Amino acid sequence: MINISDGNHTLLFEGYTEAGSDGFKVNQDARLSHNDLEQLYEKWGGKKILMFAPNREILMYGTRKETIDEIEFMTSLAKEYNGAFLHGINSQHHPTTAYKTWIKNRRRD
Repeated sequence: MINISDGNHTLLFEGYTEAGSDGFKVNQDARLSHNDLEQLYEKWGGKKILMFAPNREILMYGTRKETIDEIEFMTSLAKEYNGAFLHGINSQHHPTTAYKTWIKNRRRD
């Protein structure tokens, strides 16, 4: 079972785990900081399935460099832990920059 919710439901992860959850999907509207994401990956990475999205505001309104930095940050976390996935990269978000950066960075070494 994967728990999915709009908004920030990270405070419920402990309860989900006690109820037998296999992982969590956090949508972009949760607006988690990089620090929040690092802490969540550190706590749950490799133990639960994690699905997180890059910051939507950066992908839609940020500069090319900000977009690349965001995708590289998110892919670095996902590459570090088994069972970690990204979602929310699509053609609305700096389509060439975001997608090409993700393709370049998605493989584990």
